[in-house]
Amino acid sequence: MKKLFLLAAMAITIIACEEKSDPQGESGLLDLMGSGSSSEYAAEDYEEAADGSFNYKQSNSNGLTAAMNDTHYNAIDNENLADPPPPIHEKKIIRTGDIYMEVDTFAKARVEIDHIIAKNKAYISHEDNETNDYRQTASITIRVPNDNFDQLMSGVNGIASEVIRKTINARDVSEEFVDIQARLKTKKEVLKRYKSFLLKAKTIEEVLLVENNMRSIQEEIEAKEGRLKYLSDQIDYSTLSLKMFEEFEQIKKDEVKEPSFFSRVGDGLHTGWKRILFIILSLIYNWPLVLFILAVIFGYKRYRAKKKSA
Repeated sequence: MKKLFLLAAMAITIIACEEKSDPQGESGLLDLMGSGSSSEYAAEDYEEAADGSFNYKQSNSNGLTAAMNDTHYNAIDNENLADPPPPIHEKKIIRTGDIYMEVDTFAKARVEIDHIIAKNKAYISHEDNETNDYRQTASITIRVPNDNFDQLMSGVNGIASEVIRKTINARDVSEEFVDIQARLKTKKEVLKRYKSFLLKAKTIEEVLLVENNMRSIQEEIEAKEGRLKYLSDQIDYSTLSLKMFEEFEQIKKDEVKEPSFFSRVGDGLHTGWKRILFIILSLIYNWPLVLFILAVIFGYKRYRAKKKSA
């Protein structure tokens, strides 16, 4: 029995020593499991980042937002820090003119202006006419192709009996025109990239985020396209503001002749007759009052007659 007990004690001691000397116990197994899990998570992240998809379980929205922010700030950098635009080979000039003139015969001058407008392929964008006791006036705004602007000015100038004011202005918008074109190109490239983000979006939040940015970029594009269209119209068609008038002849006081005796007699008869008509018409209009006065006079006379007979 003693020998069996000693053998059992020795076996337990040996096993205990082996457990102490084993570095890969239970804790080692847990570490190994944890290490395996960590490696698997890192590999998963690396695979998703490499193909550029948006299937992240923890950082999906953050990744998309970062990409969109990069696109936004890169677009700003492209606008503000881009190379200067290429040299301008064709000048973009907006030409305007103003003529204020007097004409001998208004109707004739108006017909001639219509002929000049048709000849130069122009058109009237606005017209305002006014006539009073002293003059007849017309304010006309004419749009004409830029190449025909000088011919139109010369033709209108030839109609006037006197040119009171004439001005011509030329404004160079070449730099603004080219700058808007460059910025518009950049905005369209940004919008195109946002559309690619929209195709990769996986959640409603991502879709709304991308669409909100797309809406803002689209509004900027439409504003720049509108400005570019306006400048193009002003460049292609020059504007002439024309104001012309005909002064009516008036008899000056020092030119009035002294009336003769017979003309005065005629004026007197005419004036007397008019007054007679006025009195007659006044009696007719006030017949109730006339009847009342006649009745009072008649009554008073009868009263006096009765009093004398009594």
